[in-house]
Amino acid sequence: MHTTLTAFNKAICAHDTGSIPAILSACDEQLASLVSARNYTEIAAYLQSLSFLGIRYLTHRHSSLAMGLLLAPHFKLSAGDCLKVRHNQVAALCARKVMGDEEIEALLKGFAQQRRPTACHNLLDRHALERQWQRRGRDFLGAFASALAAHANTRTTPEACWVEFALVHELELADLAQDLRLGADLAVAALQFGLKTLLQTLQETILYTPAKNDLDHLAKLEALGERFDAERKRSLLDELKPNSASGDALKLAIQVHDYHSQADYGATVGKPKDVWARSDAAEVAAHLWPSVKTRNPLPLIALLNRDFPTLENALDVQDILPPDLFREIDAARSHCLETDLGL
Repeated sequence: MHTTLTAFNKAICAHDTGSIPAILSACDEQLASLVSARNYTEIAAYLQSLSFLGIRYLTHRHSSLAMGLLLAPHFKLSAGDCLKVRHNQVAALCARKVMGDEEIEALLKGFAQQRRPTACHNLLDRHALERQWQRRGRDFLGAFASALAAHANTRTTPEACWVEFALVHELELADLAQDLRLGADLAVAALQFGLKTLLQTLQETILYTPAKNDLDHLAKLEALGERFDAERKRSLLDELKPNSASGDALKLAIQVHDYHSQADYGATVGKPKDVWARSDAAEVAAHLWPSVKTRNPLPLIALLNRDFPTLENALDVQDILPPDLFREIDAARSHCLETDLGL
């Protein structure tokens, strides 16, 4: 490896932002020398190595914000690599260089799935939004709606030009909404951003079409004015289509709502009596754990001790539960201690 590339690699590995400008200038001089010699093969190899090192750093999970902001203007990343960039500011800088229509849509959907839709804002201003719509139509509108829904999910606000674009194209969004499977998030976004026609369209079917893995579906619907007492939840449970993705998701959402409203995820569906029901209970507990473990973890732990009284029961769902929650189950504590000791 050339000495300038070695110096560059050492600097970025050490997060040494102070030395980067001088090192990049040295890289420029090296390239100028290669150009002067018309050593095109060496130029290509040098640029490839430099690009590899820069992109590897930008997409690394331990990259720093300061170094990322320094490097981002000098390297072009694919849409897939942009989604690996850790810091939103850096990701937005990298995403701005992505030009392909399909890549832009992939970025919108990807950032939405990662729950960081604000990374999309610098990508498209009002004119660019309209240009993408003219080029790609429904495909782009679906990606745009994903980002809009993610704003509701993360309780963030899109740029004013994004809301303006949504209002102008509300009828098209309403026509497309049922196919997007964005569940309550898009409906909450419609309420927050004044998209009344879109909200009305979604409310007709949204109850039975939660977004994939959205265990907070009922809570979000209550933000839209719905109410779910015990009787209504039992009625919903009777109406669920067995073995359907929507039915399974709605059942878990009922259990999450039961925990918040009645302190028991089995209040409506009953205590888990088989391995499948215990897996559902574990999935609900895993979903609840991040929000309750620092506030009031004991009620959830008590439920798990009730429903997983033996080590065999607990081991059945060990892969579902977060490790720190699994350790809280009485039946699993001795097992965890023996594992730690290598016994």
